[in-house]
Amino acid sequence: MTSDEVRANRLERAINLFEFLTRAQQLKTTPARTTDSYQSVLWLSTLPDHPAVLSAHRGDGPEAEAPILVMDRV
Repeated sequence: MTSDEVRANRLERAINLFEFLTRAQQLKTTPARTTDSYQSVLWLSTLPDHPAVLSAHRGDGPEAEAPILVMDRV
């Protein structure tokens, strides 16, 4: 094996390890399906219409990396 093949093999093994660890961690946690157990819930539709409040749900379609909610200092 050349050194590039060794590096590629190690990289693939590292990626596989982290994918395994991610999936193992996901098995430990149960995703929230309802809001019944929360003391309070902030619905984005109830946010005030103000220039300092920017919400992704008000736009055409948010980008994957765009923040969901931004509140400027008033």
